[in-house]
Formats: sequence, structure tokens, C-alpha cells
Amino acid sequence: MKAAVPRFEGMPVHGAVVKLTGKATEKVGSLAYDEEVYFVVRGVVAKVAHGPDEGVFTRIHEVKASALVMVDGQAGERMLDEARMLADERFGIRNLFDNGGDQP
Repeated sequence: MKAAVPRFEGMPVHGAVVKLTGKATEKVGSLAYDEEVYFVVRGVVAKVAHGPDEGVFTRIHEVKASALVMVDGQAGERMLDEARMLADERFGIRNLFDNGGDQP
């Protein structure tokens, strides 16, 4: 089951992205292209926008991070597994907000 993205001004929205901003993101440093990373984030949704790209709308959630910690791969996978199990137990939705490793 995939969470539906609500329509924008009557037009279908084909996806959603999360953009992290705020002072907490400044501590991340330099990341390499295609580098796999894991973060634990606390933030507030500061803005929601819709960007058309060749007639396809994408919902853009800007999250102002008040805390952001990069964790290693093992810890990150454990946290993801726990979050997936909780989503399944609470909502009956497996892999909520998880695209199975496919790049957007």
C-alpha cells in the first residue's frame, strides 16, 4: 500500500520530496554524490510547495531541522527496520515513505 499524495489545484501530484534546511544541516559537512547516508532528524515543516516539471507536479516539503545526526549504516538500517515494523503494526502500512532503495 502506498500513501496517496493529495491533488494540487485539481492537478495530480506524482511524488513528494523532503528538503532539509536549518542550522542543524550545516554540521553535515561535505557529502559525495551517490554516497549512501543515514540521518536521524527532528524538525518542523516550514513550507510546502508544488513544483511543476514538464506538467508533472511534485510536492516539496521543506523541513527546518532543529537536530540532525548522521549515523553509520548498521545503526541506520536498525532504525529503519524498527520504524517499518512500527508503521506496519500501527497503520497496517509496510514501508511507509520507503521506496525500497530506488532513487527518485
